[in-house]
Amino acid sequence: MPYKRCPNGSRRNKTTKKCEPTTKSANKSPSKKTKTMKKCGKGVSMPPHRIENIIKAEKNMNEILLHEKPSPEYYQKMKEFLESSCFPKGTKWHEVLTFSGAYHKAYKQ
Repeated sequence: MPYKRCPNGSRRNKTTKKCEPTTKSANKSPSKKTKTMKKCGKGVSMPPHRIENIIKAEKNMNEILLHEKPSPEYYQKMKEFLESSCFPKGTKWHEVLTFSGAYHKAYKQ
């Protein structure tokens, strides 16, 4: 004989076959904390791994072209700009390879 469904907020005890209310801690699953992208109103923010790749590419280009290293603050400002910028929806991230390319694609909101 099948049992009726338990109402929302309760579940069937396997041994007694009765509906029992669940505790709030049992309802919530442990959340995984990961780096999330900043929310933009009408656009999207750049994925964190793409920001890392662009900064790494800029460091390599500066070492090759300038034969010197800019200050760490320079790269920190670059990272802050990329994290706070919003990009149009549907941006093809594989086309954004440099900071200047990202600067031209981005728009501030």
